[in-house]
Amino acid sequence: MKHLRFGTLGVLLAAATLGGAAAAQAAPVTVNLRVEGSTGTVYEGPVTTDAKMITTQAGGTHECDGTQGGNPTGASPGGSPTTTLDDAAIAHGFTWDGRYGVGGFDDFLVERVGSDGTVGTFGSSSWTVFVDRVAASVGGCQMRVTNGDTVLWEWAAFNEPNLELSGPAKAQVGDPVQVTVQQYDSSGNLTPADGATVAGATTDSAGHAMLIFSTPGTQHLKATQPGSIQSNAIDVCVFSAGSSACGSQPAGGAGGAIKDRLPPEAAIRGIRNRQKFRRGHGPRKLTGSAKDASGLFQVYFRLRRHSRAGCQWYSAKRSVFTRPHRHCKARFQRVGTKSPWSYLLPKRLPKGRYTLEEKALDSSFNRSLRRVSFTVLG
Repeated sequence: MKHLRFGTLGVLLAAATLGGAAAAQAAPVTVNLRVEGSTGTVYEGPVTTDAKMITTQAGGTHECDGTQGGNPTGASPGGSPTTTLDDAAIAHGFTWDGRYGVGGFDDFLVERVGSDGTVGTFGSSSWTVFVDRVAASVGGCQMRVTNGDTVLWEWAAFNEPNLELSGPAKAQVGDPVQVTVQQYDSSGNLTPADGATVAGATTDSAGHAMLIFSTPGTQHLKATQPGSIQSNAIDVCVFSAGSSACGSQPAGGAGGAIKDRLPPEAAIRGIRNRQKFRRGHGPRKLTGSAKDASGLFQVYFRLRRHSRAGCQWYSAKRSVFTRPHRHCKARFQRVGTKSPWSYLLPKRLPKGRYTLEEKALDSSFNRSLRRVSFTVLG
């Protein structure tokens, strides 16, 4: 038996015949979107998107599914950088506009987002899209996005470098912590950003800066530098000695720092252990929750299917189950740090025995693991 794949008629085994049917439309995907305007961040956060019809004032209504322009990437229909922008604009209250078919270009030309840009007018700056740090070589409706991608729409002049900020998830009041700023070009090449500013501190030639926080709380940080696109945001949980919670004071007011040894709270929702689903009613949406006072580092899920042929695990990157293996060394799939979390499978799960696990890591790498086993009847 080969990969377990998802298709237009539900979740199918690869051995099933699809005949001459057209390529299946992919399921909705969740990506990390950031929209950087001339004066600040328009939006930054997760967006769930899919193929759709898009309407703009200047361009009218057209399909946008990652295959426009003759499908230059050879993708099946699904969410794209432009559907991501449109879905975020609808959900979060900002606007965008652009013409369609300019110069025979079978796509929307994103000309204005918020107050940046004017439809029909070209200046020294324009809207450009990056996916996973790399500038798009085709239009925003001519390429697909997949789960976990990072999409950046930016208002920029030609060849301005982009900043990327990283640092610890938490820090103690009064202790120095290091953050790192890198910059990347249109090809995604990362180099240290010398002279960038983070919370009043300036990076050195290696892109490092040392920060000291004087009060507890959550610090929302971005890096800036003249002539560069400001960075992504990171949140640092700043806690007092004797407490691992952001903004909390030490209990009793005595003693030194206490190492966080408490695991995060985690739970799988919507599926009970040993639950049996009727034929055709297998679950499609996986849901759970996780929380920790000191902040989450990452939440993962792992979905395995068991049969006489062996064990298969679900790959979020490829949207398929792997080939059966005798030993089930299955990988966990990232779902981020938001709670509650959910993941939408392409189609309902078919007949089989399954194990779903959730793993949550907090900022001190304490771990919680939850597991349910269930069956989809044939």
